[in-house]
Amino acid sequence: MARASKKFPQTAYVAMKNSLQMEWQYVHRTVSDAGTFFDGVEEALASEFLPSLFGVDEDITCKYRKLAELRVRHGGLSLSNPATNSKECYKSSTLYCSHLLSTLRGRVQYSPVDNLECQSEVMPEYWSRIEAAYKAKLKSEVDRFPQDTQRTLKRANKTGRCLSVMPSHVGRTILSSTEFRDALIIRYARVPSNLPTSCDGCGDSKKFDANHALDCKKGGSVTTRHGEVRDELKDLLAHVFSPSRIRCKPMINSAPMRANGTKTHVPNASYSSDFLNADCGDLLIRGFWEGSTDTVIDVRVTNLDSKSYKNFPPKKAPERQEKEKKKKYCKPCENQRRHFTPFVVSTAGMFGFEARDFLKRLAKLLAEKWEKPYSILRGFINARMSIALVRATNRCIRGSRIPVSNMSNRFRWEGGAGLRLLKSDN
Repeated sequence: MARASKKFPQTAYVAMKNSLQMEWQYVHRTVSDAGTFFDGVEEALASEFLPSLFGVDEDITCKYRKLAELRVRHGGLSLSNPATNSKECYKSSTLYCSHLLSTLRGRVQYSPVDNLECQSEVMPEYWSRIEAAYKAKLKSEVDRFPQDTQRTLKRANKTGRCLSVMPSHVGRTILSSTEFRDALIIRYARVPSNLPTSCDGCGDSKKFDANHALDCKKGGSVTTRHGEVRDELKDLLAHVFSPSRIRCKPMINSAPMRANGTKTHVPNASYSSDFLNADCGDLLIRGFWEGSTDTVIDVRVTNLDSKSYKNFPPKKAPERQEKEKKKKYCKPCENQRRHFTPFVVSTAGMFGFEARDFLKRLAKLLAEKWEKPYSILRGFINARMSIALVRATNRCIRGSRIPVSNMSNRFRWEGGAGLRLLKSDN
């Protein structure tokens, strides 16, 4: 498995988490004190599998093994310690099957109703204790890291949705080894490997690191990242609404007026010139929040580790950006009887409040159309958006920022002036 994780880390991780781990947890649930037989498995996980998953040679057991034991929604990787987790698995199985055990021992007579009542009474309290233990463990483990690293790790429980996605060609959820590792490394505040020393867009004056890669506007990587998130959102909306009810680049404000009452664009200019000088959203959907009413969506992808937000708590930065967009666009949209929704998401996959509500509504509409459970569609939408963010973020880190004009030495015609040279007399 460690050898496979070097070339295919996403597939190896999913196979370990959803298959192999389930096999030894079955033994833990049925055999008391079985953890002593899994010391070798834990040693292989810590010294071979995790380093190959992160793509590093050094031993990361001391720093990240305890974090990896936590569930994904608690900031971990859902890779439990098979040597120490056996007692907890056996205890939970005993509680869940307590009525069946009493029946087998001849203490009570089996009743399906009593069995369900026993499970519904015991398990919620048990899982609430487990949840509290996970949260306390995350806090204690995060406190061991430096201050800058703690800020990233504290928001790990809000990110990492791509780790719960099953890789599939049909669902377009397969990540390359570089994409998967970069997402994993950034989630745990580590430095991606094989980065250039300087930015190819800014020149040697700018040192290249992950933060500069996510903030640098040279070469259009930031614009491409925004466009990929918008296009993924548009594709998800197309599953619910007909093409005639979805529009790109809706105009919110027309071109601003000068003091003399004329618009800022050139007189007698075409509509496209007026359009370029106007404030536009990213998407317009007819009938999303309310029937026969338009909803304007404006997407923003932000890096929470940039200098502008270093002093902000992770949750406050998206809230601030949502307020800025609503202050700018809400009133003009209301004047046109439109809803406005800012869709703010971080490069690590942390969604703002308005974005989460938007995805919940989209999942509900899609569940009604496909007649599937809401939870399944919510997971489907989260998976698609998280994969799109991982790919868009990786483009900023690994993509080139060299303008195409610097790549070609050929003579370039301006305005098609040289087309007459190719005109045939025939």
